[in-house]
Amino acid sequence: MKKLKTKFALNFIWLVILTVTCKANAIGNQIGGVVIDENHQLIENAQITYCDKHAVTDANGKFEINSELCGDLLTISKSGYNSISINPETLKQDSVVLISAATDEVILLNMVKEANEISEAVSYISGSEIEDLPGTNRLTTLEGRLPGLLVMQSDGQPGKEDVTISIRGRNTFGELRSGATILVDGHEADITLLNPYDIESITVLKDAASTAMYGLRGGNGVILVNTKRGREGDLKVNLNSQTSISNSAKFPQTLGAGTYAELYNEALINDGQPPLYSSGDIETFRNGSSPLSHPNNNYISDYFDDSFMQTRNNLNISGGGKNANYIFSLGHLYNDGLMNTIEAENAYNTNTELNAINLHGNIGIQVTNKLNVNVDIKAKKDKRTQPGSYSSNGVSTYLNQMLATPPNAYPTFAVEDSLGGTADYRNNFYGQLNRAGYSFWERYYLSGFIDFTYDLDFVEGLSVIGSFGYNTFGDNIIDRSKSFAVYEYQEGLATLNKIGDDTEMLNRSTTENVNRYFESEVGLSYTTTFGESTLDGKLLAERRMVERSVARIPHWYQGFKGRLDYGLGSTYFATFAFSFQGSEQFPPDNRYGLFPALSLGWVISNEAFMDNTDFISYLKLRSSAGINGNDFDSFTSSAYFAYIGRFEQSGSYQLGPDLGTSVPRFGEVAGANDMITWSKTKKYDIGLDASFFDARLIFSADYFFERTDDILVGGTPGILGMEYLYPDGIVVNSGVEGMFSWNQQIGSDMSFYLSANGTYARNEIIAQNEEAREYEWLYRTGNPIGSRYGYSFDRFFTENDDFSALSDQSSIGSVIPGSLKYKDLNNDNIIDERDISYLGHGDFPELWYGFSGGFEFKSFDFNFQFSGVANRTVRYSGDLAYAINNGKGSVNEWHLDRWQPGNEQNATYPSLSNSNFQNNKVTSDFWLEDGSFLRLRSIQLGFTLPQSIINRLGLQSLRLFVNGSNLFSVSKVTMFDPAGNTNGTSYPIPRLYTGGINLSF
Repeated sequence: MKKLKTKFALNFIWLVILTVTCKANAIGNQIGGVVIDENHQLIENAQITYCDKHAVTDANGKFEINSELCGDLLTISKSGYNSISINPETLKQDSVVLISAATDEVILLNMVKEANEISEAVSYISGSEIEDLPGTNRLTTLEGRLPGLLVMQSDGQPGKEDVTISIRGRNTFGELRSGATILVDGHEADITLLNPYDIESITVLKDAASTAMYGLRGGNGVILVNTKRGREGDLKVNLNSQTSISNSAKFPQTLGAGTYAELYNEALINDGQPPLYSSGDIETFRNGSSPLSHPNNNYISDYFDDSFMQTRNNLNISGGGKNANYIFSLGHLYNDGLMNTIEAENAYNTNTELNAINLHGNIGIQVTNKLNVNVDIKAKKDKRTQPGSYSSNGVSTYLNQMLATPPNAYPTFAVEDSLGGTADYRNNFYGQLNRAGYSFWERYYLSGFIDFTYDLDFVEGLSVIGSFGYNTFGDNIIDRSKSFAVYEYQEGLATLNKIGDDTEMLNRSTTENVNRYFESEVGLSYTTTFGESTLDGKLLAERRMVERSVARIPHWYQGFKGRLDYGLGSTYFATFAFSFQGSEQFPPDNRYGLFPALSLGWVISNEAFMDNTDFISYLKLRSSAGINGNDFDSFTSSAYFAYIGRFEQSGSYQLGPDLGTSVPRFGEVAGANDMITWSKTKKYDIGLDASFFDARLIFSADYFFERTDDILVGGTPGILGMEYLYPDGIVVNSGVEGMFSWNQQIGSDMSFYLSANGTYARNEIIAQNEEAREYEWLYRTGNPIGSRYGYSFDRFFTENDDFSALSDQSSIGSVIPGSLKYKDLNNDNIIDERDISYLGHGDFPELWYGFSGGFEFKSFDFNFQFSGVANRTVRYSGDLAYAINNGKGSVNEWHLDRWQPGNEQNATYPSLSNSNFQNNKVTSDFWLEDGSFLRLRSIQLGFTLPQSIINRLGLQSLRLFVNGSNLFSVSKVTMFDPAGNTNGTSYPIPRLYTGGINLSF
């Protein structure tokens, strides 16, 4: 008999299918079987209860109970897994019982809550769902997976992998922090420092009730990353290994020197100048007959490898008994580099190599029958090599230079081993990669925390709880770079013109970005039941320190926080949460803020009047309301101690008889501002969770509304002569999010699922202390944060136009036939800043979504996942967009469709020009493109060896898998990755093919 058992929990991700396979055994009074989990791992020490008998599974997951059939269900339970109950009458020989890890639990504020008890807006994903996916930043693997959470990867360089992260869109701007708060095991840390196989779960807190306890850092939502802890049981060893190979990254494509010379000539002619290159020159560029005098380079394809290899290995050891449990993990990540370097040039490596080692240890100890202590330590060493001097921009530095260098700038080698170059182009890329030495960046990270629970037996259910944590990391940069000479080739001259010198290698070390975090909290926890009611409460005092700069003193937070959870039966639930938190960054009289919130939940399907609605498996209505806070980053913001006036040296005075003596001038650069405060975000949420047809169809939806007041904005009267911030900004943000999934069992050997989620969030700036504007269309207020503003493209100027009769655009730049003509919005016959208006969406999307599916068939498993965004634009810019930019640059396919005489309006690019192109560069909708895209984020196929083979090998489980990541994207943006920098200089998100193994014994 097959059973499908599903527990449903808040915000749609809580669903876990518990499949129970019973071929079972009943011989006389003996009942027995084998217990495994969904990963086909044998479950040892599972508790078996039937009638008045008890048993536990052995090391092979087997159990036997001698008992008469009594009509009860047989119950199987294990810490960390969902308990199940089955009918023993169906048991036959070689029973196999499948139980599932308790991933339908949601971790909230160090509090484990059953999913159906949650009334807040929370999304959840198990770490096992993303651990086998490649990439060095786990946040990238969340793209499109959770409703309400936007993750958009913008850079693909291993070790960098920048992402945009937002929960339910944007509700603030200016000086205030705009990103979500990310906590690892409840403490502030960087998720990119984690090994993926150490992650137990990731929980996203979205509404006011779930984030109220986070005080001044809860306004933009919170992401909780929980790492694995030891479990009771014998020693267990997990080995995970994977190798990834990149292929076909979407680099910008430039055209060869022959086409460049043709277009350069055309630009000169358009500017009224004679052409530079003859037809013979152009042909020589193309046929390559004279590579010294007529070089034809393709820097991007020459110096970026078509592929790179990345390996990840992880060893995990866990186990424990009744009084102690443990888990230790060691991980290693290696990437061999992205650049096409020549190893024979040096005895050292100049490629962009990545080497990272992770250590994680966690021990839980039952010190006494009253005291439980958990100790956690994490460490990481991250080392990244670069050619030449270190740049925080990584390989983007080279992409930027390559797009700015004409393909015929110089030959790679002027003669024999001498590097080519000119006075204008000394950046010979072969030299930069192979003869400029090297540098490396290292980050050492160490964190430790301890949390405890001490039961106070004089009141049943009352405990003292606390947590203390400290982490620190800093960056050390070793610079062993050197300079190289280049030689300018001049045809017919016997002597090359040398430019620069070959220098000795530097040996320099610097330390920067020293970060320290200290967090502590202690308080009381109380749990009780009375009748059908349950009550859980916490009250804590907290103190936090953040230090991220030696130039600014540490930033402290302190206050109180608490929550009270009440449940009546399994039908009615309520949560009240609050924090009272302050910071030294605010004036003494207004230093602390109160952030309360309330949520309510009603499981309608548990009502008696729902008994006859068999097709509804689960139905819950929930709502929440409250206030969250958000402050500024005191290490980057000009609001730093802004309530205190600041005096600094600023310029000098000239004194003396002839005013010949310079004396430093000290003056007020920031006036005391007692209006500095945090923003207050009022959040409202209403949600519905439902499942139908024996939980095969799951559906959930939320509507949310947020209003943020007291946003710090600028706007200084000129008479003050200094910056002044006012808490006058107001933003409203609202939207909907939802998900559905279908889960189906087909026969005894196959199951499949389909799932989709989406979020729409639109914000509007209600107030921002904007100055009075002459025309309505000039106002930014009333539009979304980050909107595009600029000129509206009308048409191309043509050779038939009477320029004197048209609106004057000279304030923007000179124009020629083929230049962009803009709309005169105020009809004053002048195109200037008064004609700038709202152009549409910015880079941040209003809509993001994802859908996925998969199946299991016997020993095979398969899954895929897509993600996408919409309602956003990108703006082409830089050397990628502008042909022969500033008389140099490069050209690409787009530039071939430039305006030429006779084109009228049948072109997609302005006429070429070296000296009359500034008019075209201003921001206008001509350069905007729909930035929506759909990406196949991952596809994976796995095979788990059958249990019969595993037993003979002496293993617990063995799974082999292959997957592909970022295999293709669908977008109107064709010249670069649609999520990358719009000038084409971010490393494109690579296509990765991965093979791996998961082994347990």
